[in-house]
Amino acid sequence: MSSVRTSELEGLPLVLASRWQRLGAVLIDVLIMPVIYFTPHFSAMVFDITVTTGIAVVRSIILLIIIIVQIVLLGTRGQTIGKRALKIRIVDYRTGAHPGFTRVVLMRVIVNGLIVLPLLGTLFIFREDKRCIHDFIANTKVVNVDKAEMDRAMRVMENRRRAEQMRLGDDGVDPP
Repeated sequence: MSSVRTSELEGLPLVLASRWQRLGAVLIDVLIMPVIYFTPHFSAMVFDITVTTGIAVVRSIILLIIIIVQIVLLGTRGQTIGKRALKIRIVDYRTGAHPGFTRVVLMRVIVNGLIVLPLLGTLFIFREDKRCIHDFIANTKVVNVDKAEMDRAMRVMENRRRAEQMRLGDDGVDPP
């Protein structure tokens, strides 16, 4: 998976993640839990095995591990499993840097989930800047970090720099 480190995003013209990428990431994150939770149960039904306390404990431990992985990924990379799979990342709205654990996990996930109705807050994604209420609360945005997309953004930035140099001349001063 060709992903870009957050430090490489600073100063680049970041491309906002599409609404479909964001929706896809949420669906992946939401579907991981029931698939893992119910797989042992369905396997037991198929093989006519009684679901024991041991299976229930293992299932709960696996769910806890996934929740911890999601929180660690959010806190350290600005990504969940779904965001990582779709090559998008949460960044600071102004700088493009990683916003940090407090803003990504506490403000975006916990505050949004407890205070704001998640569905209502998500409807904000249809704005031009594609930011949901939790993006405003945490002052973040979700950007594309696909290597090919980042290369394209770097080429655009380089072309703008060259055009500006040509406009100003070689010495960087406006022509008379």
